[in-house]
Amino acid sequence: MIHSRKFDNYPVKLYSNLIEWLRTISMRSAPAQQWIATIVSAKGVREEEIERSGLLQFLVEFDDAHKLTKSSC
Repeated sequence: MIHSRKFDNYPVKLYSNLIEWLRTISMRSAPAQQWIATIVSAKGVREEEIERSGLLQFLVEFDDAHKLTKSSC
């Protein structure tokens, strides 16, 4: 028999300082290395969150001749 628990009916909302920080910065387009430097120096975002996001590993795949927009990050 499955027992329903009260908290099962409520969605869990997770908050990301990294995503919120990306939404607020004014930089819209930049080479991958500039994105990496900017993200690594982000204030209020924990290094662990940046590592777990996989964003830096994604950005390393691009060369500096290719500009990336904020929405592609």
